[in-house]
Amino acid sequence: MPGKRLVRRALYSWAFNVNRWEEDQPADVAKALGWVAKNSLKVAELSEPKVIRRMLNTLAVKLDGETAAPSVIRRKRRILHHILGRAVEEGLLTVNPMPLVQWQPPDVEDEVDPGVVVGPELAVQLLAAVALQGRAPGAPGGVPPARAGWAPGGCPGPRLRAFFGCMYYAAMRPAEVVHLTRDRCVLPATGWGRLVLHRSSPRVGSSWTDDGTSHDTRGQHRAEKAARLRRAGSSEPPGTGWCRGAATVQSRPRRVRRC
Repeated sequence: MPGKRLVRRALYSWAFNVNRWEEDQPADVAKALGWVAKNSLKVAELSEPKVIRRMLNTLAVKLDGETAAPSVIRRKRRILHHILGRAVEEGLLTVNPMPLVQWQPPDVEDEVDPGVVVGPELAVQLLAAVALQGRAPGAPGGVPPARAGWAPGGCPGPRLRAFFGCMYYAAMRPAEVVHLTRDRCVLPATGWGRLVLHRSSPRVGSSWTDDGTSHDTRGQHRAEKAARLRRAGSSEPPGTGWCRGAATVQSRPRRVRRC
């Protein structure tokens, strides 16, 4: 029997990756996948509740034997439910056996510990520190990227400050910030503006995209022409100058105030 980590790598990187199906597999991967094919259950056997319970108990445990996080267990349970539903759709099963099993995933803790939440004043300090990333030692604080004192190729600090600033003040997901472009930012000289969010670009790895890039462009799980707006509340974000288009989070849709 091959090791657990080898089996996971063989399945994840080769068997489940359609972009690599035509590639020559390493000897250890080919051997591991052969073992998986020989020892896998028939789809018809998944109609047995005891088999489903065993699968659920297994997906709740990590490779090291420790219990997985509740959010991970719930996500994997949803994936398994979807797979069984597809088997029903394809005529391989007569009914989805998941509801027949009295198995409940653990509750996800949704309380936030105030002791680990970044407050407004600390956020300003963190964003200011992020803005210095890539700066050569001893460079003056006000020198722009195009002038002396910055690392070769330009400094990533301002982009990182804008990236994390959008996440903190506008409650944007990282993938939404990656896909945000200037033409989707309505930033008047004064007053409130808007950030129009219509797509996201999560990082999935170049092996999993059709064009070989690291990010996959996706919609916002709503109508194709629909978009989300970010609106701020009545108060301004603490501090000034962190980036253009900072926003506090109060309601939805949201606006942003240039600062």
